[in-house]
Amino acid sequence: MPPNARSCSSAGPTTTVVTSIADLPKHVLADLSNPGVWKIAWNIQFERTVIREQLGIDIPIAQWLDPSVLARIAGFSGALALASEVLNPEGQAKSKEGSQLIKLFSKQGKDWNDPKYAEAWRRFQHYNKQDVIAERTVYNRLQTFTPSAFERKLWELDQRINERGMPISVEYVRNAKEIVDRERQRFMAELTTLTGLGNVNSVKQLLGWLTGRGYPYSSLGKGYVAKALEGPYVVGVSEALKLRQALAKTSVSKLKAIENRARDGRVRYSYRFHGSHTGRWSGEGVQLQNLPRTSSKWGEDEVNVRACFQAPEGHKFAVADLNSIETLELAYLTKCEPLLSVFERGEDPYVDFASSWFGVPYADVTKEQRQLAKPAVLGCGYGLGGGELVASCCRKPVCACGKNKDVVKGGLWGYGESMGAPLTREQADDAVRAYRAKYWQVTDFWSKVEAAAVEAAVTGTARQHFGIVFDAIPQKFLWVVLPSGRRLHYPSPQVGANGRGTELSYARKGVYRRKLYGAKLTENLVQALSRDILAEGMLRADADGLTIVGHTHDEIICLEPADSTDALARLIAAMTAPVSWAPNLRLKAEGYEGTVYKK
Repeated sequence: MPPNARSCSSAGPTTTVVTSIADLPKHVLADLSNPGVWKIAWNIQFERTVIREQLGIDIPIAQWLDPSVLARIAGFSGALALASEVLNPEGQAKSKEGSQLIKLFSKQGKDWNDPKYAEAWRRFQHYNKQDVIAERTVYNRLQTFTPSAFERKLWELDQRINERGMPISVEYVRNAKEIVDRERQRFMAELTTLTGLGNVNSVKQLLGWLTGRGYPYSSLGKGYVAKALEGPYVVGVSEALKLRQALAKTSVSKLKAIENRARDGRVRYSYRFHGSHTGRWSGEGVQLQNLPRTSSKWGEDEVNVRACFQAPEGHKFAVADLNSIETLELAYLTKCEPLLSVFERGEDPYVDFASSWFGVPYADVTKEQRQLAKPAVLGCGYGLGGGELVASCCRKPVCACGKNKDVVKGGLWGYGESMGAPLTREQADDAVRAYRAKYWQVTDFWSKVEAAAVEAAVTGTARQHFGIVFDAIPQKFLWVVLPSGRRLHYPSPQVGANGRGTELSYARKGVYRRKLYGAKLTENLVQALSRDILAEGMLRADADGLTIVGHTHDEIICLEPADSTDALARLIAAMTAPVSWAPNLRLKAEGYEGTVYKK
């Protein structure tokens, strides 16, 4: 048992255990083995692993409860330090020196019997006790947010998926890493020779060298480097930027993360349940949800990060993703008939919008026109304007935060560029006008949900719009009951006035004030319900005996026997079966089977 192991009952005194495993109190061992006793821990992975590996007790997931999940469901931070600051006004918060003490005794292994560390050891014992008190206090105040039976079942599935992990090809990762390391050394040598700098990895040094030779930006972010390379050629600067661009490829960090987290051939614990405010999962470690879609060139070789994930011998991946799920959900929520009819006809929403925007028949829409229409369909439903040049730090035309960062394209203008569909500023403005005219029910929905949320926040009286219920305890909580029955929570809602009328805001994670307006609410609702649709599909797939090893916002990844003949069909059936709260929603999914993960 590590020297920082700690335990406490739900209401009794706190005890720090510092002796050997043999000295653990008998009642603690009995409780750990008793299926009738809840095991409660903040981010349970650590405790589960220690108890399994050190005590030989493999406690089933069904016996655990994680208060960090309750905190995230309630709209607070999943970090104990932040959550306890907000929820422990009496001062029973997590100690801030804990990480230093953990490093001293649990990582560096300092001897707590050494008189030199006596005072630190006393503080470490106090930290352990205080940490458990903070966890217990936060948990007691969050029990109202205990997950529903459906969410509990989903969380248990999430834990099993995290434990299974995504399989990798150790050989492919090793070879890819060798290629990348070799080429990085070559690029760094060339950049050092070109610039004469002592450390080309230093952003400060390289940026100083570049700006002294005409580089126009104060950042070496990939977007700025790309824009500079699109401009006039500058001797030395252009070569240096190309080398910097090569060194900053996503594959470098991804390969390192895979290597660090997959020592037994599996990348585990990559998903954080309810990691985002809308209930979606967030990524951990390798960040499987944002792997690069294409290969990257390294000298004469190519490296594809997705290809690191390969099925072991005798198995294959079955992968499927839902078609245009957010666009479909937006149409369903807003009762937007022109958009709903696209799905009823089985047509492509990007082509449909391009047809009306460019004034050409559906069948005559070109690939380029569809590509330009895609960012409008994906972004304009959430209030994107045409766009203007804004400060990258605060997204204002004139910097309002004092950081004075470089200017970038905002709105649909910038969004399209980030998606590889560069619109002119005029095209972006025109697309916004066309979208709002064609899908006017969407913009109407913005104003109605905002009005309902504001009224609920002010009066504490429930308001309903299109099957969505807004309710509140003024100044304390605003919540939204989704058609799926799940709630979204917004702590500390406030309604004030701005130059255009009423402004609603809330305390994101219980700490940071964020504006909450109609289009942002719409985005939250769409993402939340899209997540709930995927969640039902995951549970159905699991119940059907499929082995889920990964997922993204609209995709499920299963690992199945190589001789399976119906895995993909079963997965698609699970994902597209009618959802309980919207049985008429026309869900579609497509997928593939293979030994290598791809997009």
